Amino acid sequence: MPTIGQQRCPICGFRIAPVDFTICPSCGTEFGIDTLDHTSQELRDIWISNGPRWESTVDDPPDNWNPWQQLVAAGLSYAIPFYVGVQLKGPEGVRQIPNSGLVFA
Repeated sequence: MPTIGQQRCPICGFRIAPVDFTICPSCGTEFGIDTLDHTSQELRDIWISNGPRWESTVDDPPDNWNPWQQLVAAGLSYAIPFYVGVQLKGPEGVRQIPNSGLVFA
């Protein structure tokens, strides 16, 4: 899978060079094809609404792969739906917000 430095998929934030006819193994977007008819935001919304899962059947996901953490690391945390929730840990203990995929200490 082609990678170049710190480039990331504009859809899901996976480290991959988004060059034409390359398929992101994380979200399944084929650059130069899927991106002709949809914006990055539209493709991201589709990926998230279908339950952001690893799309490649050829490449295995990285160890401990987490789509929500991947979005945060890529600066795309604004795309995480509010209903995903978070778990907050502070001096008063742990406060759980339902459906959490992220943990913040």
